[in-house]
Amino acid sequence: MTGVHPCHDEVAVVLSRMYAAYLRGDSAEIDSCLDPNVKIFDSEHANLISGFFELGVLREGRNSALPSTFAETQLTVTELLVCSASGALVASYWLQVDLTDLHGCPLDPELSRNTAVFVRDETALRIVHLHEDVWSGAQTSQA
Repeated sequence: MTGVHPCHDEVAVVLSRMYAAYLRGDSAEIDSCLDPNVKIFDSEHANLISGFFELGVLREGRNSALPSTFAETQLTVTELLVCSASGALVASYWLQVDLTDLHGCPLDPELSRNTAVFVRDETALRIVHLHEDVWSGAQTSQA
């Protein structure tokens, strides 16, 4: 199959909204991009996250964790590919997370391979499954 899927831009908008909301700490906006029964494999969490309740537990754990040694400054979706499968849309992409240390010095970006499955409900296109696979993490300063 060649060309860009007709829903490519719509999927890109949902992903952009979700990742921008993540940087702002806007859980309500993130959740508006997700199906209430979403399933998520998060690289920092061993178990499958199922639904908003378990996602809330994960968020609380992150909020109560020790302070981070870096700050996430930008999340960028690249190499987005969208295809249809049995009425769902499957998006495969790289996510680049730009980071700085606590002094504002740039660190090597974190790169992850992601797959998101979308379905259209009565009001919007929503993610029903998200799988994140961190490929490389920030370890060194670029200074």
